[in-house]
Amino acid sequence: MNFLKAIAGEFLFRLIHPLTLLNNYKNYTMKKIFYINYLILIVNIIEINPVKAQSCVLTNNLNVSTGISTIGSNLTTNGQIDPYWQLTNVAPPSVNTVGGINIPNAYTIISGSSVGYSNWCQIPGTVSLNVIPNYIFGTNNINLTQPWKFRRKFSVTASGTITISGSYIGDDQSELHICDPSGTVLFTDNQAGWSIIKQFSKTLQVNQGCYFIELSLTNVGSGLMGFAMNANITSTSNILSNPSLQCCSASIISGQKWIDNNCNGKIDAGDAPGAGWVFNLLNGSTIIQTSVSDANGQFYFNNIPIGTYTIAEVIQSGYSPISPAGGTQTVSVSQNNSVILLNNFLNCKAPPCQCGQFDSLIYNNTTYTTNWPNLSLGQGLASGILTAFYHCNPSTEGCTTSYNWQVLANGTPLSPAIISTTNSFNLSLLNGLACGTYTIKVTPTCGTTACTPKTILVKFDCPPLPCPCVGMPPVITQSAVNVITQNNASNANPVSTITTNFTLTTSVPISEVRILIDEFRLTTTAGNENCMLCRNKPQTWANINSATLTGVTNQTIVNPSALEKDIRELVFNNGAGTAFNLNGNILSLTLGLPGVTGLDCCTLKADVCIKFIIRDVNCCEREIMKCFTFNLQ
Repeated sequence: MNFLKAIAGEFLFRLIHPLTLLNNYKNYTMKKIFYINYLILIVNIIEINPVKAQSCVLTNNLNVSTGISTIGSNLTTNGQIDPYWQLTNVAPPSVNTVGGINIPNAYTIISGSSVGYSNWCQIPGTVSLNVIPNYIFGTNNINLTQPWKFRRKFSVTASGTITISGSYIGDDQSELHICDPSGTVLFTDNQAGWSIIKQFSKTLQVNQGCYFIELSLTNVGSGLMGFAMNANITSTSNILSNPSLQCCSASIISGQKWIDNNCNGKIDAGDAPGAGWVFNLLNGSTIIQTSVSDANGQFYFNNIPIGTYTIAEVIQSGYSPISPAGGTQTVSVSQNNSVILLNNFLNCKAPPCQCGQFDSLIYNNTTYTTNWPNLSLGQGLASGILTAFYHCNPSTEGCTTSYNWQVLANGTPLSPAIISTTNSFNLSLLNGLACGTYTIKVTPTCGTTACTPKTILVKFDCPPLPCPCVGMPPVITQSAVNVITQNNASNANPVSTITTNFTLTTSVPISEVRILIDEFRLTTTAGNENCMLCRNKPQTWANINSATLTGVTNQTIVNPSALEKDIRELVFNNGAGTAFNLNGNILSLTLGLPGVTGLDCCTLKADVCIKFIIRDVNCCEREIMKCFTFNLQ
């Protein structure tokens, strides 16, 4: 656009000087003269829209006084809006009767009869400003020391050295800051008193960016309010400019944090500013700036381009957002050099988190509110999810429920424990348990307080409930047989014995192992039937003399010397409702057998069949027969 303007200007210059045009362009055709007219039209179009053609007007001496117009003269009418100084916040008054405050307007107050004080808050050559077009401000703020903040932006187009100097005065109290583009304070100056004009001067090394002067004005006397400044910024080269569409055009987002102590959703007596709260400015889901509220709860996001943004507070523990909902607010920056004032962020201190009540339990798509069900399940077939819902008091953010599920047998938690720490419990966790009745207990916790639990009884009833066998069949292997004989030559009642071992392996937990001497047979393989003693006692016909199973409680066997005992069945378990694993466990077995005669010519053969009945935790019983033959000589 500037290139076209330059060309058009050149042709316009030639047109204004007809002799030159005649001498240099006398051979031009009418068509080319029309072309010149078009260029003149371009110039007119460009000049008709001066805003688009506006650029940084650079200087080495920038007047930043109050009440100065865009052409450098003083504003002369009371209530005019200063074109450069902007009000960036609203410090809530103690009574809501102050009208005429409009962000970002800073209004002129002309001294003289209209004000009543010919020299009130005035500096020669400047005009005073206030938040309203009047010097009278008859109320203090809710937070007495919270200031109204006015900013005067200026652009630095290149690195260099600048000096800001001048004087200012404020009623009732004022404080001067010079800040860099991020809002970091580079210089602070405090006014000596409301009736004293304070001088200041500061030299700074600066880089390119949008800087600002901030005047904080506090009203503590419930009377007059306003301020004035007479100041200039100088530099060694032309690097300074007023804010424009091309220079320092970004906007300000201003907000304030309040603790709503009475939780009524508005700012009133007794409420306090929220200092030290973190706020994030997001473009979509990306955090582009972070601001922390100051002692007055005030926070800013500086140099924000046109766009739509979300402001989200980081909610502190023990507080709940009242407004805006969820502690987030969406704003649109639609104009350059604007000030966007957010709605106040109000939070209420959450009351102590206390126990409430269970709302419901959901199981198998059925909702139970008061009477929770007891369950009767097939062992190893438990399935489904128990989901509990409990609410604490009050039901506010930070007062949430945590859950602890336990499984107990006879009032004692199982070991190893079966637990869940969400609001759901998967019943399949119970499938390793033996037959019996168990208690599922869910205990809610509100804050740090454990609340009254609820319980559900679960019964695994075996074997009446059908329990299909699962897993691989048991594997039993036998070791060698060791035979020790006794004869009647030295014993009146001879008892022989054999000892053998069986290795047991299963794929599922076991509740019981039972062994039975299913068959015993004695035959003569050499000699004749007289080789068998006819006086053998019952316990010598494969009576169980002793037996142990590793990992399972030992069983006591009656001493075989008691000839009247006859033990042919034995059970291994660890008690009702328990289970154990068989993974190569050794079952050692000793059987009592008949004695033999003293005749060397006799050979006896014994056949033994032992039945193993193995019951697993799924109520499945499997029978395995192990038969073997040995000589008894």
